[in-house]
Order: sequence, then C-alpha cells, then structure tokens
Amino acid sequence: MLTNKSTFEIFDSTHTLIGRTTAEPELQLCGTFLPTQYFNKYENLFRSLEHAANQILLTHADQLEKQIASLNFYATTDTNPENKLTIKDLQIIEGWITFQIIK
Repeated sequence: MLTNKSTFEIFDSTHTLIGRTTAEPELQLCGTFLPTQYFNKYENLFRSLEHAANQILLTHADQLEKQIASLNFYATTDTNPENKLTIKDLQIIEGWITFQIIK
C-alpha cells in the first residue's frame, strides 16, 4: 500500500537503477528526477523526446515514446521495494519526471 509521499526508484529492464523521485502516490506521478550515474545511457533519448515535443514534431515524439516504452522501465517504492510497478508514459525532462502506474 502506498502512503503519503513515497520514494519511487526507476529501473531499466536489466534492473539497473537509473534514478529516483519522491512524489504523492497517484496514477500519474510527477516529481523532481534525481538521476544515478546509469541514467547517462538514456539521457540522449529523453532529450530527443523533449526536443521533439518542444518543436511540435508529433510523429517523431510518438516514435520516441514507443522506443522508451519498449525499454520496459519499471518502478519500486521505498515502502515495498520487492513489488515491481509497471509504468507507462515515462518522460524525463529538465530535471523532472512524470509517468503513470499501470494497475
């Protein structure tokens, strides 16, 4: 069970921690993103998505979102780190992260 503010850790499909955020547990989360050293593997991909969104390059943004989704990122919480939370619509832009938890 998620409580008031929870720390969410974001992992890639190889179970590598790429960053964390603290946010109110909602279906759509938004918070400050604190990257780990392993985030650099994905940084250019998320910057490309940010650029495409800012330039209203919708087809390109859609392709990048699909590419990000195919990487199977997931989250855990500090209150239940064994429970992998499936996430979608992951965006990391200018130090902020937003994603949805799939129930």
